[in-house]
Amino acid sequence: MLRFFENMQINEERVKKAMEHKELLLDRKPTLESVMKRPELDACGKPGPGILRGNFQWMGAYQECININAPPLPSSTQDHSYQGGYCRASIAINPSVLGRKKRSTPHTEAACTGGLEGGSGVTISEDVCLPKGCANDHDATLILQSVTGGDNSSVCRVTCIDPDNNTLSWRGVVVVAVLCVTLVVALIGTIIDYFWYQDNKEHSLAKAIPIRMLLAFSFYTNTVEIMAAKNRPGAIGAVHCIRVFSMVWVMSGHVFEFGLLLSNNLLDATPIIKDFATQMLTNAYFSVDSFFFLSGVLLSFMWFKELKRNRKAVMSPSAWVMFYVHRIIRLSPPYYMIIAFYTWVFPYFLKQSPLFLGGSDFLIGSCPDNWWINFLYLVNIVDYKNQCYVIAWYLATDMQIHIFAPIVLIPLAISPLIGFAVSALLFFLSAAASIFTIYHFHMPPTGFSYPGLVRDPQYTVDPSYYTFYVYDAPWIRFPIYLMGILLGYYMQNNKRKVKIPTVVNIIGWALSFALMLTVVFGLYSFMRGTEIPLFWAAMYTAFSKPAWGLGLSWIVFSCYYGYGGPFKSFMSWNIWIPLGRLTYCAYLVHLTVAFYVVATQKQALHWSGVLDTVIHQLLPTVVISYLIAIIWSSAFEISTSKIEMIFLGNLRKRPHREAHESIAPKMENSNGTWILDSDKNDVKF
Repeated sequence: MLRFFENMQINEERVKKAMEHKELLLDRKPTLESVMKRPELDACGKPGPGILRGNFQWMGAYQECININAPPLPSSTQDHSYQGGYCRASIAINPSVLGRKKRSTPHTEAACTGGLEGGSGVTISEDVCLPKGCANDHDATLILQSVTGGDNSSVCRVTCIDPDNNTLSWRGVVVVAVLCVTLVVALIGTIIDYFWYQDNKEHSLAKAIPIRMLLAFSFYTNTVEIMAAKNRPGAIGAVHCIRVFSMVWVMSGHVFEFGLLLSNNLLDATPIIKDFATQMLTNAYFSVDSFFFLSGVLLSFMWFKELKRNRKAVMSPSAWVMFYVHRIIRLSPPYYMIIAFYTWVFPYFLKQSPLFLGGSDFLIGSCPDNWWINFLYLVNIVDYKNQCYVIAWYLATDMQIHIFAPIVLIPLAISPLIGFAVSALLFFLSAAASIFTIYHFHMPPTGFSYPGLVRDPQYTVDPSYYTFYVYDAPWIRFPIYLMGILLGYYMQNNKRKVKIPTVVNIIGWALSFALMLTVVFGLYSFMRGTEIPLFWAAMYTAFSKPAWGLGLSWIVFSCYYGYGGPFKSFMSWNIWIPLGRLTYCAYLVHLTVAFYVVATQKQALHWSGVLDTVIHQLLPTVVISYLIAIIWSSAFEISTSKIEMIFLGNLRKRPHREAHESIAPKMENSNGTWILDSDKNDVKF
């Protein structure tokens, strides 16, 4: 109780102190003279142009505010200087009182609820430059509510940038410590590798497990392996190119989504959604289907390669255990680290951003509570309405499909007829589930949403239903993965060059492009506000992904057997190989990078067109993501893969040398870690 009264006295004193500066809070039309005399007034946000176009975020001049160190006012009772503190007030304005006399409606909780939770009110945010001693969330809220309490608005919440209290939690400290320890180990491994191991590979000490573990983290060797741009004979050359283009497509979709949602002229930005070319962005979801397809292709291609060499070993219980253990070990370390970084370290940077002031908790979302769900690869099933790190659903769905992939692999290994029969049944069940789901809930054909779309009046369920039952659902995503498995099986069992007549090849390429363009641009009328019948919504949902998979199948098939022409030449460029290897880690970090690129802005985002977004947001996101991916892959992906081979390599090698073909060719890394040739083609997507 004593502490309560002490806090009351402190707050009262702070309110009195702030009232000395109330003119800078109330003056919405400052004169040039007042601005020149009062830099804190100049640093405050003010109503700007474009309010009718969605400009409800009135940002101030952050750097000017925090640089203020002015002498006290003549009327002030304080003898210390005035230092600026930057805050943002969320203000709910009730349209029913707009136009009435000022001071007619006091602050009410109902007005805040209506404005902030999508009621009849309008919510704006206005930045203010307060005295630094008052620039904390609690005191600033009391001060602004006291100062503006009689206005036709309600100051509902105030959030301040408080550098003095912005510290890492103990979990954040642990994450930073792990990153630092990994960096130190990598530096030690790099020094040993570059200055000693390269000239002493046959030394007995070089075979010692501790040295081999240190060498596994060598940035030098790992980077050389990443940048080794050479396709091996028999490799599926088009894979890397498809990976890279799909990754850039994913980044483009996310960056433009942020650009639209965060712009202060939303009504000027949204018409782009109706443009024909923009369907490449609103339908960027197919880029993820490309990853599912490639996962199926490479898994099947490599698994049946090993099956041909030593059927007994591949079908053994230990091999099936490693089928799952290897997948988890290869995917988890870089994934876990980005989740930990995003959850407990990244908020430290977001809370310093004027643009995300008051919104950093929204971006981090449920991660502090639900990070363990991500670690179990269940983010698309457990508490799916509150997903941590929104792109993590893909890894969960892909892992779940991988778990059940033997349902197709084993029948194909027993008999092609049985395998294709099982595949047809699974394809039918998935399509039936898609059609039933759309009909049952009256869902739209896409998860993309904005006010101009015409929805079925009976579609009344929560939008998260679409996420769970359609977008993230492994049983809906499985068909295109299945198509990849079947294609990989065929190519592995038909190594000889297939003869494709020229006419058939041309028709195949034309049909593949036609299918892929149709599914990408097929919702153009729907995006322009045309209602789509429920039947066609169901058909599109059930068969658009397989149609995309058919197009990809022909591209991979034709290029693999040498009929791709100029497309094969382009897709086989060596430049795609290192970029393709980095795709997994680039995918993991790109969302964090995209947020950071936006967070560096000190002024409100203003939509100025596609080219401006590409230059100022997309290109930095792509470049920085791939640069970080080099470090992330070397430190957490390649290193753990090599450590896995040190301790579990014998479990992955075939135990019997029944024939010359029964042992997979081995390659020796430059750091002496032996790995199977098949590992070089291992797939993360």
